[in-house]
Amino acid sequence: MSSFFQYGERVEGYDVLVLNEREARAGAGILFVIGLLSLVNAVALGHLIVTKVFISFFTLRSMREK
Repeated sequence: MSSFFQYGERVEGYDVLVLNEREARAGAGILFVIGLLSLVNAVALGHLIVTKVFISFFTLRSMREK
């Protein structure tokens, strides 16, 4: 498999690529908070534009990573 599709870092003592779990959890937490704020904004104020932008960004970002 080409290196383009691989992710992680080489760590001495491991045969496989290793991920930083704290970075992954921090990124997921930040994404969750932004999504929750956009949902609260949509429900409380009736403005869907922030939620639409968030969903569009999240969708395009996840498609780019595949």
